[in-house]
Amino acid sequence: MTDESNAAPQRRPRKVRQGRVRNPGQRSPRISSKAIRSARAAQDAAHGTSQVGSSQAESREELRGDRYRYTLLAICMLAFVRVALSMATRRIQGEALLPLPTWEWSAAALTPLLVLLRFRDPALRGRVFQLESHLRFFSGFYLVYALPFALLDGRWQLWPAAVFSVSVFVGIWYTNKQQSAEHG
Repeated sequence: MTDESNAAPQRRPRKVRQGRVRNPGQRSPRISSKAIRSARAAQDAAHGTSQVGSSQAESREELRGDRYRYTLLAICMLAFVRVALSMATRRIQGEALLPLPTWEWSAAALTPLLVLLRFRDPALRGRVFQLESHLRFFSGFYLVYALPFALLDGRWQLWPAAVFSVSVFVGIWYTNKQQSAEHG
C-alpha cells in the first residue's frame, strides 16, 4: 500500500466571508430587547414623552392582536375546507363519507367571540390592523352556514354557532356605541 491511501483525506479550504470579522469572545451583533427599550426610553426622554410603559404595552397588545387575527384566519380556513370536503364527498354509494360539520362549527364560531372579549376596547381594536372587520367577516361566515342548517335541517348543534356569531356583532356594536357616547 502507498502512503497516500493511508493519509487522512484533505479538507477543503473554508470560504472566507466578506464583511466584518467577529472575534470568538465578541457577542453576537443582534440587538437585544433590552437595548431596544433603552433606546426608546432615551428617544422619549429627548422628545419629552413620559409614556414609555404605556407605549410598550400598546405595542405588545397590537402584536398580540395580529397573532389573534392570523389564528382566526387559520381556524376559518380549516372550517371552510371542512365544509368543502363534506360537500364534495357528500354521497358515494348512498353513504355519507364525511358528515356536515356540527359541534366543531360551534367551536370555530366561538373563537371570534373570545377575541372580542380579549379586545373589548374599540380604540385598541382600531389600532390592530383590520381586527374589527375580520371579526365581523368570520362571524358572518359562521352565521351564514349555521343559521340555515339549524333552522331548515334541524341541526340543533349549530345553534350555539349562530348565537356566538350574533353575539360578536352585538358586542362590536355595543362597545362602539359606548365609546362614541363617552367622546360625544
